[in-house]
Amino acid sequence: MGYVEAVKEAFKDHNPATYQDFLRVMDDFRNHRIGIAEVASRVKALFRDSPGLLVGFNAFLPKGYKIQVVGIDELAACFVRDVSLDDDGYR
Repeated sequence: MGYVEAVKEAFKDHNPATYQDFLRVMDDFRNHRIGIAEVASRVKALFRDSPGLLVGFNAFLPKGYKIQVVGIDELAACFVRDVSLDDDGYR
């Protein structure tokens, strides 16, 4: 339930319809109206601007399925590089 609460918090102020769409997707999946590939596709579309939520959703996918967030490794590398540059100035 922590993940669902995180989704709700992320969208409650600026886009509550996204949270409702997410709940509908999960309900469709739970009631076998859509399969794993469709759930992953819809969630990826809903959370396209929220890479943290996308990565977090992978915990709900069965082994062999994973939503890959393009660019997340590059962002992490930039962050590490920037932090390292900042640290060099303090030595």
